[in-house]
This record gives sequence, C-alpha cells and structure tokens, in this order.
Amino acid sequence: MRYYFHLVSCHGEILDETGVEVTDLEAAEAEAMKAIQELQEEDPQADEDLQGWQLVITDQSGGVLGHVMYPAGLRGAVVLGSRRGSGSGARHPSPS
Repeated sequence: MRYYFHLVSCHGEILDETGVEVTDLEAAEAEAMKAIQELQEEDPQADEDLQGWQLVITDQSGGVLGHVMYPAGLRGAVVLGSRRGSGSGARHPSPS
C-alpha cells in the first residue's frame, strides 16, 4: 500500500505527492521516523524550524492514519493517533 507523509502546521502545508510503498502502517510509521532522523542529520536547524509542525501519515484516498508530532523537536517525535487497519480517517489533517 502507498502511504504519504505531509508536513502540516498552522502556517501551511507541504504535501507529499510521491508517497512510499510499504506493506503496512507499522512500516509506514518506521519510514516516517527514518525520514525525520535523516532530516535532522542533514539540517541541524530543522529541529527549531519544525517546532509546531506535524507529519501526517495518510493513505491513497487522503484518510489520516497517524501523526508524528514535534513536541520537543525532532528528537522527541512520537507517533500519535494511529489507526491500524482503518482507512476511514479524517480527510484533511488539522494543524497544531
């Protein structure tokens, strides 16, 4: 299944138009965390720049399956609100 990772905040959205093909939501969450770690390694300023943003995991139809929040910067990211096995999430993520 293809999953998409959108960056969302009250300041705007950066939509993932490509997504990633993985076997399940757990693998998608792992990919999201890997992407966050890579971003932090590539850009040490990202930790500060992304305060208040969330990475929203969606399915192909746009249903929200989970959120990765940045409560304490990228090093403190956690997955919240995962809906394993459910494709009926909200269609538009609400920024925090």
